[in-house]
Amino acid sequence: MHILIVDDEEAARVGLEKLLIRFTDNKSVIEMASNVNEAVQMIEKKNFNLVFLDVQMAGGNGFTLFDKLQTPSFSVVFTTAHVEYAIQAFKAGAVDYLLKPIDPDALIDAVAKVKKIHQNEVRLPEIAVKTKIGVPLSSGIRFINIDQIIRLESSRNYTTIFMVNEKPLLVTKSLKEFEEALSNQGFVRVHNSHVVNLAFVKEYQRNTQGMLLMEDDFQVPISRIQKELVKTLLANQFGII
Repeated sequence: MHILIVDDEEAARVGLEKLLIRFTDNKSVIEMASNVNEAVQMIEKKNFNLVFLDVQMAGGNGFTLFDKLQTPSFSVVFTTAHVEYAIQAFKAGAVDYLLKPIDPDALIDAVAKVKKIHQNEVRLPEIAVKTKIGVPLSSGIRFINIDQIIRLESSRNYTTIFMVNEKPLLVTKSLKEFEEALSNQGFVRVHNSHVVNLAFVKEYQRNTQGMLLMEDDFQVPISRIQKELVKTLLANQFGII
């Protein structure tokens, strides 16, 4: 892949480059820009697959990159220490949103998402609103209404789907595969073993770790890395009086 890192802090640029080389495909070509204007000049001359973009930079907000380019052909992953921009980032079309200091596992997942996108340049037309998801069973494929899924829980290479008024369904797919399939559908991975449908969150419980009480009365733990992002997503979705 051809990657561009846009960040006004040299240490942040070099640090991310080292993480990419160590934990992802070291055959990728990695270039750097210290601000949006410099990034635009480079993008206009070269074809990038992936742009890692900081939000708050000296001389301009990272979101202005989208204003300066028409129909970008690259994927964008935001890298920032500010969780409050997550909703704006995804609305802008970001593939992922990584909080600094960047977790290597989260970085690996983000790069994998981008690779999957660019490996499928020719795609079938997508339905504007995805209402169901197909899961493999021994008898065939079952199509489940997305809005009836409360949460998903992993167990090694298996995932259990918990739904409204139905028995849990165990399928031979990893949680990561479901996370990708349900992206931009109101689901968020709050823990290494749990993906939840935000629409079924009944309560955010404050404690040392942080927990979500779901509509099925199951308490889902929140990982330390995802805690602030989850709080922001809940506040933006439901509002807090």
